[in-house]
Amino acid sequence: MTDLDEAAAQSVADEIAATGAQAASHPLDVADEAQWTGAVAAAARLFGPVTMLVGNAALTSPAVMARDLGVLDLDMADWDRVIGVNLRGNLLGCRAVLPAMLEAGKGSITFTSSILGARAGRARAAYSVSKAGLDALVRSVATTYGSRGIRCNAVAPGFVATDAMRGAAPPERVGALARTSALGRLAAPEEIAAVIAFLASDRASYLTGQTVTVDGGVVAQLGI
Repeated sequence: MTDLDEAAAQSVADEIAATGAQAASHPLDVADEAQWTGAVAAAARLFGPVTMLVGNAALTSPAVMARDLGVLDLDMADWDRVIGVNLRGNLLGCRAVLPAMLEAGKGSITFTSSILGARAGRARAAYSVSKAGLDALVRSVATTYGSRGIRCNAVAPGFVATDAMRGAAPPERVGALARTSALGRLAAPEEIAAVIAFLASDRASYLTGQTVTVDGGVVAQLGI
């Protein structure tokens, strides 16, 4: 488990270890290439060569999201930060893990994208572009390295009931977002994680280059 917040990463690692599985944590700023090198090396020392990566980091703080407006109005410093984390950070992750995967002749990389990567939303220019770029990165990695045993996919969630969501939106806004889903509710984080776990596993051995929408029918209902 890696995170900019080392305590949060350790907390999740402790939860996993409590089930009897092996787990460890390591601090990681995904926008820092040297930190990627250190994190992958630490994982390899503990568990052997890394052949699976789940890239879930994104800059979604309420303050940044509030300033992520249309292209004429957004702050370019925020643009650079969002692209640096959401897109460049995942590219750096690929660069860090691919050598060992190629040597092993197998590997699975799974990213968290968004329905805003393929559909238009008002404002959120930096976030939307970063996720569209991430979808393109998935296809690039999948097609470039697929013949050498590497798979790369992404999930594109709709609206998920995370702590960040609850902290950023008032209850009436959360309720309105829930109603955009054909199922009439937000996703639980575990529902997104289940699809990620499938894509990362050998059960999805013939699935690559795909961004799988997991949105409870938001796109189908709204046509966005």
